[in-house]
Amino acid sequence: MKKIKILLPLIVIVALLLTTVPMSAASTQTPVSATEYVCLKTPGKTWMEGDILHVRGQINENVVVANGQVWGFNYATIDYNVNTKTGQIVVAAKAEFVPLEADGGYIGTGFFRFFGPGNKLFIVAGNLRGYGAFTGQSIHLKNVIDIGPTDPAGPGYCAGHGQYFDTDIWDGYILIAGG
Repeated sequence: MKKIKILLPLIVIVALLLTTVPMSAASTQTPVSATEYVCLKTPGKTWMEGDILHVRGQINENVVVANGQVWGFNYATIDYNVNTKTGQIVVAAKAEFVPLEADGGYIGTGFFRFFGPGNKLFIVAGNLRGYGAFTGQSIHLKNVIDIGPTDPAGPGYCAGHGQYFDTDIWDGYILIAGG
């Protein structure tokens, strides 16, 4: 009985590897590099607890630009905490990215951690799975670089989508499942 308890998990792992390796070998990755203009649509509920500012339910309607053209819109509901002493920010965002003139989009959750003023790179775990015309695809963000609200094009891109708040650079890939 003890051998079965040990062998069963190994058999399941091997079976999963055998079924996923051929699929991933047939998958393709397309690099993604885009500029996201963060447009504040609706501020969230805020409160302080000690040195921590909490924000829940902020809504952004972000404009995503790739190769000099608007690629689509990232509709995000954001919850975050700011340590007012260190400047560190931890963010959880539920997002729906909808490319222009597309019958579908990508939906998912992203987690971000900013390390305070002067630290442009931050940790990101963002994966969006495709639906509609994008079923079988997913966007994976490896890095998001915050360049701050300094881009003079930001207010123009955010016109009609909210108040220009920030600019980020997306770095990742689109995974198209093979099979």
